[in-house]
Amino acid sequence: MQIDLEQNCCTSGVSCTSCRRVDMEANVKCQAKSHNNFDAEACWGEQELIQEARRCLYCGLAGCSKGCPTSLNCKQMVHGAAVGDFYYAAKVALSANPLALSTSQLCECEEGACQSGCCLSQTKAGAIKTNQIQKFVMREFFKYGIKAKVSPLQQKIDKKVAIIGAGPAGLSAATFLKRLGFQHVSIYEKEEFAGGLLTTQISAHRLPYADVLAEVQLVKDLGVEFHFNHEVKNYEEFSANFDFVLMSVGRQKSIPLPFAYNKDDMRVMTSGEFLNHVNKVVKMKKGEQIDLKGKKVVVLGAGNTAIDCCEVATRLGAEKVTIAFRKQMNEMRAAQRQIQQIMHDGVQFQPLSQPVAIEKNSIKFEMQEKNGNKYESSKQFLSLKADIVIVAFGTQNEEIKLSEKFYKLGDFADSTSVVEAVNDGKTIAAKLFEKVTGQNLTIMPEFYSAVDEVDVSTVVNGVKYPNPFLISSSPTSLTYEHCRKALLAGWGGVVIKTAVLTKDVHIENALRIFKVSASESTYGNNCMVSDHPHDYWVKAVKALKAEFPTRVIIASIMCSDIKEDWEQLAKMMEDAGADALELNFSCPNQCASEGDESSFADKDKLMAMAIGQIPDALARCTKYVTDVVKIPVYPKLTPNHIQGDIDEYAKAAKNGGAVGVSYSNTISSLARIFPNGYPFPQIGSKRLSLPSNGYSGAAIRPIVLAGVCKIRAKFQKEELSILGIGGIESADTALQFIHAGANVVQVCSAVQTYSYEIAEELVGGLKFLLYCNATPRLRDYLEQVGEQKFMPHIQGDWTQSSPEADKPVPKLHERVGLVQSKLVNRDQIEHSFVWSAKAFVKQELCLNCGKCALSCRDNGGHAFAVENGKVKVVPEWCVGCMLCATVCPVGAIEMQTVKPDPHYVYHTDKGFYDHE
Repeated sequence: MQIDLEQNCCTSGVSCTSCRRVDMEANVKCQAKSHNNFDAEACWGEQELIQEARRCLYCGLAGCSKGCPTSLNCKQMVHGAAVGDFYYAAKVALSANPLALSTSQLCECEEGACQSGCCLSQTKAGAIKTNQIQKFVMREFFKYGIKAKVSPLQQKIDKKVAIIGAGPAGLSAATFLKRLGFQHVSIYEKEEFAGGLLTTQISAHRLPYADVLAEVQLVKDLGVEFHFNHEVKNYEEFSANFDFVLMSVGRQKSIPLPFAYNKDDMRVMTSGEFLNHVNKVVKMKKGEQIDLKGKKVVVLGAGNTAIDCCEVATRLGAEKVTIAFRKQMNEMRAAQRQIQQIMHDGVQFQPLSQPVAIEKNSIKFEMQEKNGNKYESSKQFLSLKADIVIVAFGTQNEEIKLSEKFYKLGDFADSTSVVEAVNDGKTIAAKLFEKVTGQNLTIMPEFYSAVDEVDVSTVVNGVKYPNPFLISSSPTSLTYEHCRKALLAGWGGVVIKTAVLTKDVHIENALRIFKVSASESTYGNNCMVSDHPHDYWVKAVKALKAEFPTRVIIASIMCSDIKEDWEQLAKMMEDAGADALELNFSCPNQCASEGDESSFADKDKLMAMAIGQIPDALARCTKYVTDVVKIPVYPKLTPNHIQGDIDEYAKAAKNGGAVGVSYSNTISSLARIFPNGYPFPQIGSKRLSLPSNGYSGAAIRPIVLAGVCKIRAKFQKEELSILGIGGIESADTALQFIHAGANVVQVCSAVQTYSYEIAEELVGGLKFLLYCNATPRLRDYLEQVGEQKFMPHIQGDWTQSSPEADKPVPKLHERVGLVQSKLVNRDQIEHSFVWSAKAFVKQELCLNCGKCALSCRDNGGHAFAVENGKVKVVPEWCVGCMLCATVCPVGAIEMQTVKPDPHYVYHTDKGFYDHE
């Protein structure tokens, strides 16, 4: 059973009339459908979401954060999602907004918030869908089952705070008060549940009750006490036992109809009454649902709440739903997205209509017309038949006189949205902290959990690294100021831009750093070494070590093959306080001593890769240094080796007395050649370039990982340390290097793309990955990260409980070289007659795009067919190559282990043969 992709027609014997190229009814999924239940709106798929997140520019002037009322660092959250670090992305969101999951589903991001501030909103592709990303990462976070904690380092404030009302503002205030160290925080709620309007007024299809409960649990995790079924009536008397009382009671009164009516003529409900009743039935399974089937519903109002009522009435099966309001359509207060949704659902709009009377089974309107900025009666009237009228004119506060001990927040303080109410809670908490302590609070404490307590420090050759992330010797460590900014951002250390003796300084050229791939953090460069004299770097190392005594400062140095030069420069850097030395034997761009760039043919003046490509010369120059210094020495090996394999160069470094190596530098490359025959980049008036520039970043990572594995396979950790370099852009890719055999890692290209700010993300993400090894569920989660999702070894649902016991969080040094035991020779790999796997399509995810079938036709076993409009695999023709799963854009194909077929037919140059 196969699909003929040339004709796009099924040739499997299934009935096919007139060879239609597309069966629209079977394949087109975007047909409009009316909603008739309260199922939650589906999240984006992981691959779809990551693709969206990778559009983020990581702007220097990030308008997304400025547009968010809670000042959530949107670009950090989005970048965390882009590299698959969903825990860190959720941590960023929760640090600014403890109700990040709820608000991701309720915020009108496109209108005056994060998406409106996105720089990409000025493009045809449009703004990053930050709300969808936030919702996804928060849903992933709650699967992890990680509890919130108060940092043990936080000062303790012995004050009692009561919060009246467990709505968004109250929950937010309680969270931030506990993070700030307030010891006694209690919430008093008149209902038997928390969430306020999140529970009572927001329909389940927009905000599932489970999401609210998950966020409330985070507040409880912090030690906040909840007192339900506790209505406070005498506020002043209640306040006697507290130092502060926060009023998060919401707006108490609904705005009524402006006229009297006979209640026997019509069932009239306020929006609050209507939504509260529906949500209690749907969310908490209490009471009987309002029966609207076959009935006509008129909703009065033009705001978001009125829209909510229309959506709910539609889902309850009302025959006809009309929304009526006094103003013009373009002046509706509701969000455009919601307006479009109810239009799609068939709700009818009745603008310019002022209700004036309710009559038997109908409501009467006085039609309006706009005169300037005012609306006036047109002296015309209209009546609409109705079985129920829902009044959604909004709410208002009662006047309540309170003493100075009281603070208003949320709707009671006239917030206009849930996210503003959340920010109110944060603002009030900060205000109380400053009032009590007298301290000027500049930064709020972040979300904190057991993950933050994971130790990612490590000791390598007697030097302690607070975390394993270093800035590499590159343009990112170009000057003292660059190195200092990196350390302030949280990097574990820096390797200075390669210093040479002043006599060897080279002059840089323009156009020396350029993007090679549009889709990855991959760069080319023709950079030279530092153009500062050596005494500049001596002073810089001294200053950096004095200001950052617990960080690692490594001096990168380079000389030609002259013993006295190496000895002089190495001793100067050791005396300046460098923790270690990195010897640059790897720079691929032509270098010569004494700045004599015309003498590249003079072997006595060659430097960098010219020495590093000759093992004997590498060992000899390394020995010059190790003979005169006591600090660790790491020759930086070139990936452009010309004699033997990389382990031979590592052996040469060890023979020279080095305790470790740095690997790798950039790979020689030519970025591109244009149709006019000119190279890229084009330097100078003659538009020239080097025959091989340095290639770095994500694209070289697989090559370097293989090299690190080869070095580690040759030398045990105790024999030779490895500083890994090459395409590290996330905690996951850093851990790949450590598992390959690196002790610590260096980063350049990712910083060039995203700035020093990613240090926090790298550290936080690494802590999470290590923490996952401590609990059974999360150990199972690690089995399904990344491309492992479509591997045939995955069994069961990792989110379920596991009988395994907890384990200690592993130390970083325990993970070094972990992959070594799983890398074998070809003769140890089980071939298809011993172990076999085949592809299977998960129809619930499949787009029916046929990309898998196209790839299989031209590269595999031509094993796909279309049956009843669905793409499927024909198992007997599947060779298990896995290409289809790799190219699937939505992860709809997984590989499953199958019983090997001893009669499997394969091809040789003599023809087709049966295995037996």
